[in-house]
Amino acid sequence: MQARRLCLAVSHNIFLTKDQRYKIGEWLDTEVETVGVSMPVWCTASAQGFRRRFKTDEPGDEIFCKYYIDNKQGDAVIDILEDGYRMHLTSEKMRTQLLDVKDRGISGIRFTHNTNLKIDGNRYRIIHFVGIQDLTLLTESVVD
Repeated sequence: MQARRLCLAVSHNIFLTKDQRYKIGEWLDTEVETVGVSMPVWCTASAQGFRRRFKTDEPGDEIFCKYYIDNKQGDAVIDILEDGYRMHLTSEKMRTQLLDVKDRGISGIRFTHNTNLKIDGNRYRIIHFVGIQDLTLLTESVVD
């Protein structure tokens, strides 16, 4: 049996400044724009008798793209755009987690979001793995 695509797994790594985290965490109806990295990986399966073999096209390519992150109500948690992604953090819990520990947060969030996308009459499942963290975690990890 020929392999068929089951899903697209997309890892999102986004780093925000403290000002950006607090703007989303505390202000209502606001948006920040930043650049992050997405890494899409296709997952496929093929049947061999009663067994299924799963494969991925790893390693995926790292794609630097724009992220528009807001706390407005939207139809979807993640919208795929031509130049990147729009993420709607509509839950108060998600927004609060972006704040520092002293302000009842944890300086970042991690979540997954499942959706379906129809391309050329075929329906694909997309699983987004999102990590939004404080920019200092990235800058402090860079060694001279």
